[in-house]
Amino acid sequence: MKMLLVVEDSKIQEVLHFFVLCWMGIKPTQGTPTSRIHPAKKEKKIATRALRNSPAIKLPKLQSKADYKAWKSEVPLHFETCTLGDITYGTERYDENEGLRRPKYAEWFRMRKNKAFSALALSLSVNLRSTFRMDELRDKMKAASALYNQIVQHFEAGDGINPDYLLQDLVTRKLRPGESVSAYVDDVGRKVTQLRQANGEFEEWQHASLLLSNCVLVLCNLAREHADWINNNNRKPLKLSEALQRLRSAEHQRAQLQQQSKPAVPREMQVAQVTSSSSNSKKRSKQRRKRNKGITGKKMKTNCANCNGEGHWYAECTENTGIPLKAELAKKLKEKQAKKNPTSLINSMANVSSSPPYQQLQLPREALPAQGLQPSQEGQGE
Repeated sequence: MKMLLVVEDSKIQEVLHFFVLCWMGIKPTQGTPTSRIHPAKKEKKIATRALRNSPAIKLPKLQSKADYKAWKSEVPLHFETCTLGDITYGTERYDENEGLRRPKYAEWFRMRKNKAFSALALSLSVNLRSTFRMDELRDKMKAASALYNQIVQHFEAGDGINPDYLLQDLVTRKLRPGESVSAYVDDVGRKVTQLRQANGEFEEWQHASLLLSNCVLVLCNLAREHADWINNNNRKPLKLSEALQRLRSAEHQRAQLQQQSKPAVPREMQVAQVTSSSSNSKKRSKQRRKRNKGITGKKMKTNCANCNGEGHWYAECTENTGIPLKAELAKKLKEKQAKKNPTSLINSMANVSSSPPYQQLQLPREALPAQGLQPSQEGQGE
């Protein structure tokens, strides 16, 4: 037997192995001894070559429970023909000692594992990939079987939802900074309902205790008080309504403390605000004066459309020069004045009430000389 370990030529090993079997009283079968004693080696070589050269396995897309039945029926059709069935279902497990002793065995197992794991992972939706934590499984030798078992448990437990995942999501839900108690309570209540619908048990006292314990990031005093209360009392009599009342009361007290802790505005800042407001008003008055100066300058440089003179516009031409307006300019001026007149009844009533008495009541021209008043002196007489 020592000679078998020293000799390197494979054919000499086969001949020596044949004589050893004869010497031990074992009748060798026809054909070469190696082909009869180690048929699995040749099969693995052929399967390895075929698997390495085969295209990627494409399974149906799996997103919801409606897709699960068709997906599961397709898995054995693709995997068992590529010698991936046992490694996927978990019936074949990796032998670490064999892998250390035979590197080709480790390479063969790893190649099959990667092929099966990639096919399973690529068939899942993005949400399911994050749910099953693909990055944590990828490098493990049992990655294919672990992922397949998680998929089966996820879709075959209670309406397509695994209660273990829902429970983990529920117990890690905490009150976040800036979040209202109402939003926190509603979200936790929704998760509890989903867990119960998936045949997961979650009692009322567990719901109430979870709400009080998981507010530690925001209402730390309330969470600390609840932890002390748990150490000295039984949690089962705790009611959900009591927990909600304590949460809302703590939120109200926290809001009051935040309001009281706000610093008052110093007197110097108030004076500064008044000064800034007065300076702003001065700036606005300066801007108005600049605007008026601009209008005056524009008027001085513009020729009158009626008389072609400078220093006034056509609306002021008759008053300044006595020249009557042209027909088209007079029509244009009337249209502008009509646009400026009030359009509502309330504004017209206000304008009438605010006008001087002598404008509200105009006497006929025939009556003016009899009263000894001229039209231009009527307002002065009153």
